Amino acid sequence: MKEIKVPELAESITEGTIAEWLVSEGDSVEKGDPICELETDKVNVEVNADYTGVVAELVREAGDDVEVGEVIAKIDENGEAGSSKKEESPAAEEKEKKEEAPKPDAKKEEKSETPEPKTAGKEQKVVASPAARKRARELGIDLNQVVPSDPLGRIRPEDVDNLSNALKNEQKASKSDKKEQKSSSSAAQQEYDKPVEREKMSRRRQTIANRLVEAQHTAAMLTT
Repeated sequence: MKEIKVPELAESITEGTIAEWLVSEGDSVEKGDPICELETDKVNVEVNADYTGVVAELVREAGDDVEVGEVIAKIDENGEAGSSKKEESPAAEEKEKKEEAPKPDAKKEEKSETPEPKTAGKEQKVVASPAARKRARELGIDLNQVVPSDPLGRIRPEDVDNLSNALKNEQKASKSDKKEQKSSSSAAQQEYDKPVEREKMSRRRQTIANRLVEAQHTAAMLTT
């Protein structure tokens, strides 16, 4: 049994994410055939088979983060295409016979089927690059809240930064609003609390005021 490991990547890159498997267990491959696509922070690379044989096991799944030198698949050089599936078929048939024998009621089947959507939801993984996961840990960002800009739905570091900046701007805006409200309310309170000074009008001012009142009552006011 031969192991397929993550090859040396570009300089300063030590890990990546399995974007897609190009083969399945039981498929026959030739040496040099691409078996999976690996996504890194800089480039996407294909991992090729180092041996000719049959894919016996896919050790890691699509979306998993892997490091350089880590085993991701195993190839059986003496195997035959589909042999692993054929070997498993008798056991699968026995299981099917055992499962068909009791024939549970329809109500029990409904109960057993109901929790399936919940488990499926728990198994869903956020597809993010290693750098994005590291960035999210540093900033304390939940990757489930990040909206990816990648059309394939993969979260990148800039997506994490965008969410972090948006949260910071919201916090700044809320703080400035509170400060403005506090300053305006305090200014209004100061104006309200300011003492009122009353000055006695001089006689001349009293006469002018009286003449103005009389003019308003007796003469027509013209405006332009």
